[in-house]
Amino acid sequence: MEPDGSFHRGSRGRAVWSALLSLWAPGLGQVHAQAWRLGVVLLAALLAEEVVVLGLTHVDPGPVAVGVVAAIFVGVTLFRVWAAVDAAVRTRRAGGAAARPWYRSTWFTFVAYMAVSLGIVEAAPIGWRAFNVPAGSMLPTLRVGDYVMADVRPRAGLPSRGDVIVFLLPRDGTTIYLKRVVGLPGETVQFMHGRLTINGQEVERHPIEGGRTKDGGQAYLETLPGSAAPYTIPILQLRDDGPLDDTDEFHVPQDALFVLGDNRDNSLDSRRPEVGFVPARSVIGRIRTIYWSADRDRIGTLVR
Repeated sequence: MEPDGSFHRGSRGRAVWSALLSLWAPGLGQVHAQAWRLGVVLLAALLAEEVVVLGLTHVDPGPVAVGVVAAIFVGVTLFRVWAAVDAAVRTRRAGGAAARPWYRSTWFTFVAYMAVSLGIVEAAPIGWRAFNVPAGSMLPTLRVGDYVMADVRPRAGLPSRGDVIVFLLPRDGTTIYLKRVVGLPGETVQFMHGRLTINGQEVERHPIEGGRTKDGGQAYLETLPGSAAPYTIPILQLRDDGPLDDTDEFHVPQDALFVLGDNRDNSLDSRRPEVGFVPARSVIGRIRTIYWSADRDRIGTLVR
């Protein structure tokens, strides 16, 4: 291998190396194949795509925005494959490595591309983050194996009641949980005979027709009070006399949240000391969209 990463003149390995370079960064393999101008154009296109995607992650990750990013990802994948094949063909046609100015070398182009790319990311950090749902505590809203996109942009203030948030477990600061916000700072939350009460007012719930589960539970629509309008969510309740269905009154501290799983009898949440109240500093972001699911009808669903 030569100092700039190329293989010996005329080798098949040099063409493979060019293909791998362009598969990773379209245009870099073209530079290696001595097509410097084309390589710079392709790298510029790649940087433009990076700017567009980063820009999109600074809007709300709703289904449309996530779909556009997914389409761009597919297009860029095809672009990488084409660039890899083109780089390999050009390298084979060019024969061996010819002498060229230092500013047209593979390594210099690589360093320049990385510097610009890192500068773009530093100037506009990614505002979305993907998560996998590992357990059934958020059924029926989120199912085991769902992949969701969260809005992790810095925001002023706390999440709103009804938001499904992702946060770091306060006791260890590393375990990631997904739950729904039901209690805000200064409020009181309590369960009495399986019914959620907020500030002493019992939250309305109505059974969903045909919502019986195989284990004898029932699906309900529960209406959380909101500052502007009530917020209706689906929940599962196995029974109304379980260990978490009658609790003491919880007084939510300032700058903290009370969270619950929608699967009320199968959720480790703020009712348990292992979780407790969620400080604002532990909140990572707000879940917005299911971008992949075993149930194809759920792909692109807005999480509410």
